[in-house]
Amino acid sequence: MHDDDVILVSPISVKEAKNRLRKIIPKLKIIQKNYYKYIQIEKKFRNAELEEYSRIRYQLDVIEEDIYHLRREISMMDCIVKDPRIGLIDFIAYKENKRVWLCFRLGEKKLNYYHGWNDGYIGRKLIDFD
Repeated sequence: MHDDDVILVSPISVKEAKNRLRKIIPKLKIIQKNYYKYIQIEKKFRNAELEEYSRIRYQLDVIEEDIYHLRREISMMDCIVKDPRIGLIDFIAYKENKRVWLCFRLGEKKLNYYHGWNDGYIGRKLIDFD
């Protein structure tokens, strides 16, 4: 992967985050699907015979690149993929002059939650600001 790449995301409004979510969800679903596909292929890789090694490694590399590019596209929309397994993403926003995370998980109907900067998913609260 490209761990050395750093993409800065900017704070956005709740309204703008909700608008961007429509473009992000399809990409997030592909990331999640590819994540599980990667895990399955990686299991084969660990037990691969020498003649299968290159083919399986290539498959893993292709999936890694796909995930990388999709995550990059999402981050260019000021959104961070927090957990590809469950399709968890965050946007940075401000509530009462404090930075918070607007939080969305695949399967939810819309962007309804936020949490404090250090609170994490467990500290989610209903969005009560614009």
